[in-house]
Order: sequence, then structure tokens, then C-alpha cells
Amino acid sequence: MDQETKGQVVQKVTDSFRAECPLCDERKGANVWCIINELPPFGFAVGGVVVSLEQVRIMTQQR
Repeated sequence: MDQETKGQVVQKVTDSFRAECPLCDERKGANVWCIINELPPFGFAVGGVVVSLEQVRIMTQQR
């Protein structure tokens, strides 16, 4: 994920919390912390097989 995309994700999460939580909105989101934990290549598996994100993209496009 590039920095621009991360910024968009963080903004949407913060906005969502502010919309649902009066305390978060009162503090203008200063109490909303976001942790983006990116997976390294081949950092996960599907059906017992270790795969890359690119492989998952290919598999999901074929359906």
C-alpha cells in the first residue's frame, strides 16, 4: 500500500469512528489510533498453500 492509500484508509477509519462515537468526534479523532499491519509477500495462505498477494488477485479475478 502506498502512502496515499494508507492516508485514505486512515482518514476513512477516523471519520467512521467520529460519526459513531461522540467522544471521538469531540476530540476530533485525536483518540482514534490506526495500525496498518501489512503482510509481506507470501505472508499468508489459502487452502493450506502459501500464496502471494498477486496470486490471490489472479485467483479472485478468474471467478
